[in-house]
Amino acid sequence: MAPTKLDVTTLKETGATHDRFISDWLFYGKAFKAGTTFIEEVIFQHPSETDANYDTRVSEAFNFPYCQNIVSIYNYFLTEKKAIREIPEEIANRDDWKMFQENCDYYGTNFDSFLSDAQKLAGAYGVSGILVDQPEGSFNEDSGVYAYLSCYTPNNILDWTFERDFVTRRPVLTYLKLQESDLVYLVWTRDSWERYRLDDSGTIIEEYSTGDNRLDEVPFVFLPNIKDHEYPYLGVSDIVDASLVNGSIVRTLSMGSEVMKLAGFPMLLYPYQTENRHLEDSSTDEEIIVAEDSVLQFDPDTKNGKPSWLESPVEPSIKAILMWMDRLTEEMYRAANLAGLHQNRDKSQTKSATYLRYQFQQTNAVLSKKADMLVEAEKRIYYLWGKWQSIDNILDGMSIARIKEFSIDAMQIELQNMIESMDAVYSSHFRTKMQKRIAKYTFPDLTDTNLATIDTEVAASLKLQEETIKKEAEAGDIDFNDNLGE
Repeated sequence: MAPTKLDVTTLKETGATHDRFISDWLFYGKAFKAGTTFIEEVIFQHPSETDANYDTRVSEAFNFPYCQNIVSIYNYFLTEKKAIREIPEEIANRDDWKMFQENCDYYGTNFDSFLSDAQKLAGAYGVSGILVDQPEGSFNEDSGVYAYLSCYTPNNILDWTFERDFVTRRPVLTYLKLQESDLVYLVWTRDSWERYRLDDSGTIIEEYSTGDNRLDEVPFVFLPNIKDHEYPYLGVSDIVDASLVNGSIVRTLSMGSEVMKLAGFPMLLYPYQTENRHLEDSSTDEEIIVAEDSVLQFDPDTKNGKPSWLESPVEPSIKAILMWMDRLTEEMYRAANLAGLHQNRDKSQTKSATYLRYQFQQTNAVLSKKADMLVEAEKRIYYLWGKWQSIDNILDGMSIARIKEFSIDAMQIELQNMIESMDAVYSSHFRTKMQKRIAKYTFPDLTDTNLATIDTEVAASLKLQEETIKKEAEAGDIDFNDNLGE
């Protein structure tokens, strides 16, 4: 059954959940990207401030990209080590799989980099979306046609519907509306897809195309940052509170700049009535003398001749602003569970080892939750990619995991335990698995081809070792069971 073509008004409609969170998503996006758009968002005009002064203050304002740093710190720890993957040889050796791993989005981005960028967006917005799409045509080395990925921020995921499967009762995505660009919209259902392109005015549908969806499910993956139990597909941003604090810091910096400016030009503080007359002296006819070497002159021999307002002490104000900024940044990093990584300006404020250990545990707990979300999303991507490539049960025999203890000391202990366990557990299968894991831990940058070669060599070496021990045992030289673990 052909889908019903939507009109422009219906096409631009958004879902209730999207409407609920769109303002938050846009604000998080500005905080993450930093720059002038965020500054203009968080600096407000004082009721008694002139438009000219406000415009000047905005143009002179600057920002420290704390939100961007928080997201990048988490992303670095989460993705600095590649995922621990075990890919069956029949999949790893496929040409389309190799091409997909090296160029998963048709823009030359390898899969790990793409997933890292998608996770960074999820850290900023709370969630990102990944569409697994398939161009028309079948794969061959000449055409290079294979299923590819496209990433979406949540403000461009306009509407979606999950329904529970009648048999399994699991929630299934049955409807999705995406905004690919300002004028292009994409609609997916379990039966079909539709692409709309509007004209430059955005009021007329200029191009329309549609096709069948042979997967019988919408090929889209929600990648939550940290799962939100109320909205499980949307997740929680790393900068929910930090974005507000970062905005306060921008305003504080702007006020500091005003203090410095008025300290350099204190006469700007003095109200005037006419060009040459001060309000306080409005009852007199004393003329204000203006000369080439100063803005305002006064008689140094006259008692109280120097106006009191000409003094503009700045040091206390600046110190107060710096102290306030230090407090804001400290609380911001604490709210983001990164207090252990924040160095306070006051070096005398040393932190106890117990406090630092607690803070790092909090950071690890967040990273562990992120790792779970990333693994689930990767499996879902491979599942959908396999369906497009007509690979049945692609996840069978495939294992994906990520390090959850983000401590070098802990990793060294784990490696030592694995080495010692190989001497204690008399199982060739166990020893094969452990040696493969050690190789991945020690050299995380190994390619899938390298790992496949190592897997083959480890299995062959252990088999040869076992056969040698068995022959020696049959000759009566050694006991087979006693030497199997050596």
